[in-house]
Amino acid sequence: SDATGNNDGTSWQDAFTDLQDALTGTTGEVWVKVGTYFPTSGTDQNISFILNRDLYGGFNGTETARSQRDFRANETILSGNIGDPNDDQDNSFSIIDARNFSLIGLPGLIDGFTITKSQSGNTYDGQIGSHSIKNCIFEETVGNTAIFLNSISGAEIANCIFRNIDVSAGISTSAATITITSFTSNTVDIVNNLIFNAGNGIIILFANGTILNNSIVNNAGFSITDFQNSNLTVANNIITGNALTTSVLSGTLTNNIIEGTTDPNNFDLDPGFKDALNNDFSLTVCSDARNLGDNAFVPVSITEDVLGNTRIFDGMVDVGAFEVQAFPIQINAVETLDIECFEASTGQIALGVTGGTGALDYSIDGVNFQSSSVFTGLASGTYTIEVRDEDGCMDMASATLNELSTSVLSFSTSTVANVCQGESLGQIIINAS
Repeated sequence: SDATGNNDGTSWQDAFTDLQDALTGTTGEVWVKVGTYFPTSGTDQNISFILNRDLYGGFNGTETARSQRDFRANETILSGNIGDPNDDQDNSFSIIDARNFSLIGLPGLIDGFTITKSQSGNTYDGQIGSHSIKNCIFEETVGNTAIFLNSISGAEIANCIFRNIDVSAGISTSAATITITSFTSNTVDIVNNLIFNAGNGIIILFANGTILNNSIVNNAGFSITDFQNSNLTVANNIITGNALTTSVLSGTLTNNIIEGTTDPNNFDLDPGFKDALNNDFSLTVCSDARNLGDNAFVPVSITEDVLGNTRIFDGMVDVGAFEVQAFPIQINAVETLDIECFEASTGQIALGVTGGTGALDYSIDGVNFQSSSVFTGLASGTYTIEVRDEDGCMDMASATLNELSTSVLSFSTSTVANVCQGESLGQIIINAS
């Protein structure tokens, strides 16, 4: 909106100053600079961004190639907060209207946006055609769904975060964070997404599809459900903290962490989130989800996790949307310096440690921790050593300090008295042993 040139979209200097003009007034990809954009400058809740070409966000306004953008650093927001900023009731009904792709015969793509503040509609509303939604954050949707795809020929939803999605329909079979109907043999792929603090999670109807490496956590309804001739492969997901159970009626449900499951093909494990209370659902290095996934389910096109980190680290994919980027903490060397004198406190223990996350702390009593890996001033005995990282992951080892000499010095004394007064011939004799 701060461009001062010809307003024709041919360069950053001559960029369109209104995103709606860019979507209707050009061909090819549309690149969007960091900032917040509204569907209208007025208050008409029915106005949406009409998506009829590939749309990329996350630019700073200097790039000459799409690969140069950093969409995480340059947050590009599509907001429906068109009325009173403090009143959600007057927000846009739908922010992205992607129903036009079928008319122009193109697959649709949106990549690198935060899409927020819709009211009573579908935040992303797509029908027919093929849709690709990547690297987006959907948040603070009130009403229907974050993504609604109807009668589509295919879809890919990857590396997105869905948070605070308030589905007014509650626990229903028609509204969810992601609702997809296909009516064809084409597939929908939902990969590497985080869905939390929402209503229902994912509904699939009349579609083949894959739901892979997602974290679906702390939602008020179900996590995943399919019905009416769907055929799904659901694998490598973390599904926990949701009010209702997962229901996959047709297809494969395997290699997932599912809270409370008794299915031998899945796991009832604590996923080991870093800080779930503060909505950090990334994994610690001691998480049971680490290296628990099956690489065979990871699409070749997926090389990063939801945060942009390497998707397969240490040879085996992690379960869920996040990939741990460190090795487990391990004590791999213990060196001791024994005590030279009886009952002295001159012993030392030094540790060599690899792995873990962040700064490490060390203890020899399980209570008092220090930042140094060397302990000094120790008496003889056997010590249990603990090392922990910033996430509380630990490793333990033991070390024994010995006394090099256990002999006790003893002595006896005798005396020789002076015979005559004033003599200085007396003796004190000490015999040591």
